[in-house]
Amino acid sequence: MKWNIPNIYFVIVHGILAGWIVFLSTKGALTNNSYDGFFERITIRGRITAGVLLAILILLILQEFNNQNGLYNKDKIIGKEQLIRDSIITASIKKGVDSASSTLFNSLAIAFSNQNLKIDTLKNTINTLSKSPKVTNIINEKDPIILIRSRSSKWSGIYYNQDIDRYDITIESLGAGSTNFNIQCYLLIEFENGLKKLEKPIFLREYSIIMTTMHSPLTNTTKDVKELYLYINGTYSNLSLSKNYKVDYLWSYDKARNETLGREGGIKTKIVNEIYEIAKSN
Repeated sequence: MKWNIPNIYFVIVHGILAGWIVFLSTKGALTNNSYDGFFERITIRGRITAGVLLAILILLILQEFNNQNGLYNKDKIIGKEQLIRDSIITASIKKGVDSASSTLFNSLAIAFSNQNLKIDTLKNTINTLSKSPKVTNIINEKDPIILIRSRSSKWSGIYYNQDIDRYDITIESLGAGSTNFNIQCYLLIEFENGLKKLEKPIFLREYSIIMTTMHSPLTNTTKDVKELYLYINGTYSNLSLSKNYKVDYLWSYDKARNETLGREGGIKTKIVNEIYEIAKSN
């Protein structure tokens, strides 16, 4: 770090010197024309004034050096802060990658064990397990949680895919992989003119496997859409098929806000009843 003085001190000294020059110039002559030589004509007051002007010039030069030092110090501080931020981000990314890799490996190991297969990480091979006696799975399998993010952007939540003029969806399986889906999906589309249309998208098929995320088309209906309501109801399992989970979720996508929201309470009851009424009439 280089020396750096607050600019306020330079401003104060500049003000004092400028005031001194004004004082000197108003209290008497700076030259005496009764002398022939140039230097002889300059009075003592004039020489003091010249000295003050020289001091102001030196002060301006020092102020410029001071400003350069300030910029240098600021760049050094920003560089250190950026280095710290980069280190934190790198550590966070590494931690996230390690966690995702561990979750993916555990999910794969469970899926392979259901097929009497075992992953040998030392030899990079897949071996067949003996069918008898029955293999006991000792991996601590977490409960998978089906989730649709509230943030709507490409590869997140319900979002508009402008590349192919379609609404797509990203579903996540948090904690562990999930499969064995027995789920009914309903999509209620509300248009700008108040009309509504019901579709039954198929993206959670029975033997689909979601390790971490799944991207799928939702609907090709895009013209004059105001809001989408996605309702899913049914069950799914963990990868070992040892445990089932029930889902009864309603999400809405607001086109104007580009936002996906989970719906509960009265609005959920109203929309779900409306979905079933339209489904019966169809």
